[in-house]
Amino acid sequence: MAAAEYWIWLQRTLGPASALACKLTAHFGDAEKLYYAGRKEWLASGLLTESQCDKLCKHSPSESFDVMMLCLKYQLEIITPDSPFYPQQLLHISNYPTVLYVQGNRSALRAPVMTAIVGTRKASQSGVRFTRKLAHGLAKEKIAVVSGGALGIDTAAHEGALEADGVTLVVLGCGIGTQYLMQNEPMRRNAAEKGAVISEYPPETPPSKGSFPTRNRILAGMSQATVIVEAAEKSGSFITAGEALHMNRLVFAVPAKTSGSFYGGTDLLIREKKAYKAEGAQDIVRILRMQNGDWVQTFDEAIAPVPYGFPIPDYEAHQQHIRENSESQQMHQQEVAEAAPVEPKKHTKKKTRTPTVSVEAPSVCEPVPPDLEGDLLTVWKILADGEKSPQEITSRSGLPAHKVMIAISKLEFKNLVGRDFGKVFLK
Repeated sequence: MAAAEYWIWLQRTLGPASALACKLTAHFGDAEKLYYAGRKEWLASGLLTESQCDKLCKHSPSESFDVMMLCLKYQLEIITPDSPFYPQQLLHISNYPTVLYVQGNRSALRAPVMTAIVGTRKASQSGVRFTRKLAHGLAKEKIAVVSGGALGIDTAAHEGALEADGVTLVVLGCGIGTQYLMQNEPMRRNAAEKGAVISEYPPETPPSKGSFPTRNRILAGMSQATVIVEAAEKSGSFITAGEALHMNRLVFAVPAKTSGSFYGGTDLLIREKKAYKAEGAQDIVRILRMQNGDWVQTFDEAIAPVPYGFPIPDYEAHQQHIRENSESQQMHQQEVAEAAPVEPKKHTKKKTRTPTVSVEAPSVCEPVPPDLEGDLLTVWKILADGEKSPQEITSRSGLPAHKVMIAISKLEFKNLVGRDFGKVFLK
């Protein structure tokens, strides 16, 4: 797995919903490999122009730490495309998010079947009642209900799933931590207890005119089916239906007479045979079962919370990759050093260095700074062996990633460490 700071760098540089970012990572392997490939290989790939290379050089992965500290503040997980928690359905769209910020249960993103429910913010009372019942029925069938957290139909969908003690995923069009639609904050907290609140925007990013249409592709992309309730033609929900159709996903529409509203966009979708008619949850469940088989038996295991440090699928493979990559970099640096011309020795006193065999024995003979203990001391001793990425420190220390980041920040505040190009080093 590439370190999160490289994915954040790529998203910050090229922006959300960038098809180019997806093409680049497909070509180079991941965001970290892309970064270290450098300008010459970027141009050789034929995917980037000179000006686009300039854009990639504009930011550094080291700038990502500000975002990562905000994630600690709001207790967010950073989920990237090479994470086992990344929704696999999303990887099939051309401009999938390169970073997802997740509050709550990250395992909920692995729910075997998800269904998005979207509709107008100005919903009728009967439309709200119908949507709550629909979401309740889907949740009872072990289907994760996905929506955008807005007023009206979105809120009804989330609340219906919660009333059934089901899983719901709230996909925001702004960063988590933004003072947005605060009357729905209790609902979002409830959703995060078993499900999750998700955004591709860094924490505290305010909403914009284009952020909600951009968000809609995630709703459709992570779901096997999208249900439209009370949508006018050319509305955001109608556009979401178009996104789902373009992705070759199932689309359902609730007839206007069923939801008791005058919205004609849903009837148009049914009339033009772009959507299946949905008059209740079972209409949707029946067709989903035809395409996905029986997912009920695997649902609870798939969404079971997995804390940091717990062996997740491919966890050992990821750790082995980190170790091998670290050893490869050390060998490369040694080869470069051996090939370099030998400079005349200067008669200057140097600090002697002793080899290290464990975290408890730092490789420098400098005295351990006073007042260091616990996690701070552990991280300092690891860095005494040479600069490391936060991911390498996490691997060697056995500490949770968020504790490593807190320790690094505290050491930096004490002016004991510095950071540059994704690496942390002793000052």
